[in-house]
Amino acid sequence: MNRLRDWLNRKATDQPPALLGQLIENLPHVVFQLDAGGQWRFLSKAWASLTGLTIDECIDTHYSNAIHPRDRERCKSQFSLLSHGGQCTLAIRLGRESDRYQWVEVHAAGLIVDAQFCGITGTLTNINDRIDEEELLLANQRSLAGMLNDLPGMMYRCRNNIDWTMDYVSAGSLDLTGYPPDDIINNRVISYGGLIHPDDQSSVWNTVQRGIRERRHFELTYRIITASGNEKWVSERGRGLFSSNGELLGLEGFMVDITADQQRQVVAGENTLIDPDSGIATLALSLDRIGRAINRSKEPGRQPFALIAILLDRFQSILDRGVDPRAIKSIIAERIQSPLAPLDTTCATNEHQFLILTERTVDTEALVALAQAIQDEFLQPILIGEAQYLTSLSIGVAMGSECHHCADELLHDAERAMHHASALGGGRIECFDPRLSPPRTADYSLGGISND
Repeated sequence: MNRLRDWLNRKATDQPPALLGQLIENLPHVVFQLDAGGQWRFLSKAWASLTGLTIDECIDTHYSNAIHPRDRERCKSQFSLLSHGGQCTLAIRLGRESDRYQWVEVHAAGLIVDAQFCGITGTLTNINDRIDEEELLLANQRSLAGMLNDLPGMMYRCRNNIDWTMDYVSAGSLDLTGYPPDDIINNRVISYGGLIHPDDQSSVWNTVQRGIRERRHFELTYRIITASGNEKWVSERGRGLFSSNGELLGLEGFMVDITADQQRQVVAGENTLIDPDSGIATLALSLDRIGRAINRSKEPGRQPFALIAILLDRFQSILDRGVDPRAIKSIIAERIQSPLAPLDTTCATNEHQFLILTERTVDTEALVALAQAIQDEFLQPILIGEAQYLTSLSIGVAMGSECHHCADELLHDAERAMHHASALGGGRIECFDPRLSPPRTADYSLGGISND
């Protein structure tokens, strides 16, 4: 202890022992010592190259003179804690406010000898390059955050739970929902799931879960209730985030207000729920009703339902004669509705493809009879203008049940059967019963009935 005290009390011009001195002087870092009053007592050779100041002009001056004015108070606060021993690490700038300064990382420790504070020793390391990179990264992050906040919509990252608990939402949440980000993040005031219209919550959940299972983007259109109680339509596109081992980490995406678009369509007579050419439901309305039927099928005592997919055979040959496809759609829609009950939903997916949702038939035999009645409507040629066209239908029938998780799954089953009927020559009815095979497998149980 006496030897250490003697070395600490040496003159400023004294040097440490030769071997230790050589080691210190060869370090790329500045090694320093302050006395109990904060005066420089020792500075290694690297000091001059780091600061541009000579060692002689700094020895016996207070350390704060070399520190940037904006960092002096913070450094003083940290150094004061070392009077009882201990260590600290901090980043500060060396240099005066008007000069070019150097960022350094300070590693310092208090010297306590015989329970007495004798000063501070430590090192200074040049971290200019690291600070430049960090400042550039922060600038990029600020720029990205600014761009996200300027987007006319809401970016989000959330968890896959029934509340869609948000870990991040952009500033656009205020315009979209009426709630600032802090109110939605971690369900602080309200969960995002609580904003979704009750009638749309099930379809939103099912569509997202299907996207996760299939590792693909999901796209949604649904309604939310804003903070002011108004209803808005939003369009959302998102995806699942997965770890390297396939674990789902969360969801991220973007949503935008499309209420004005919906209103313009209504004003222009282009309501997306009703097809303007045929007067029957569009695919959007049909999928909504299929989704509701799936939800009802999960209730105790509910009977299965069915979806019939219809494809007009020889459609291209009719088009080749210059017939307006909208006229074809209108005539076909009228004929296929003839055998249907008032509560059945008929939908036009395009000019020559249709869907029928029926909840009144509960067995395959009755469904086939209904499909055959629709097919029989085309035993007579269709009349367009003064020309007659003989055609038939390729029909696919799929029973629906609680086995289906969303409308798209049942639609896939019915269309698979329909295309199978078409591939066999058309004019046929092909049936798929999900009770015979799970609807999401490739192994379909298809049985055909031909008009031949």
